[in-house]
Amino acid sequence: MLLYETAGKSTLTAILKNKLSCLPHLHSRIEAGLMIKGSVNMVIHGKNYTVKEGDAFFVPPNTIHSYEDKEEVLAHLLICPPADIAPFFGETAAYSTACPVIHLEDRHLTEQIFIRMENLAQSREPLAAQGAMSYASAIISEMLMCAKVAPGEKEKDLTAAQKILDFCDKNYKRNINLDTLSAELGYSKYYISRVFSGDIKTSFTDYLRGLRIHAAKRLLKGTNMNVTDIAYEVGYTCVRTFNRQFSQVTGISPSEYAKTRRQTTK
Repeated sequence: MLLYETAGKSTLTAILKNKLSCLPHLHSRIEAGLMIKGSVNMVIHGKNYTVKEGDAFFVPPNTIHSYEDKEEVLAHLLICPPADIAPFFGETAAYSTACPVIHLEDRHLTEQIFIRMENLAQSREPLAAQGAMSYASAIISEMLMCAKVAPGEKEKDLTAAQKILDFCDKNYKRNINLDTLSAELGYSKYYISRVFSGDIKTSFTDYLRGLRIHAAKRLLKGTNMNVTDIAYEVGYTCVRTFNRQFSQVTGISPSEYAKTRRQTTK
């Protein structure tokens, strides 16, 4: 799911989040954060990392990544175009860290900078946007100084992966398969399979199932739709298959999930 990309390529996203879980995606912006509470499993190009309370994390542009919350989390998150911080940052934005999980020298100072940046990002005062971007530059600079930074490898062309993920995100409700993607995107289905296994580190079937279950969870939590209607809404043609796959992914049935989440929301 191509989260964040819809915010606009010239927009700074600065927010305190209580949920990071998302499917594999990539975008052209820098993504960085600070874990305040809990822990999350972060996957970058198929490699797993655990981000714990107090850790910072950094994701370079055009990097396939995903998060899975291990428990209740709270994290500061910033996402910004590399070009917007280039005046402060030079070419450092093109560098990658040896490990995306970073231990800061002064976590509390960095947290205060995150808070100031978030306040400015929400402000309509003159020069607030420039101030927020200055804080973003300071945060990223601090992270890369604390991390082992190395010049990135020659940038890999991930255009195909971007197109494939985007198509799946927009069409997961349809009855699509590898033949559909091949016909719509102009790639052979064997090439698409290799992109999934090589770049995204999952299969097309598992990724499509993840999109549908993710969408179903939102509907089960945020609406009063019944399970049958939700199954059809997110792309299933058989309610029994939906129930089985939902239970495999979440550990509980759709009905149990809806009951628990709706009571929590109330």
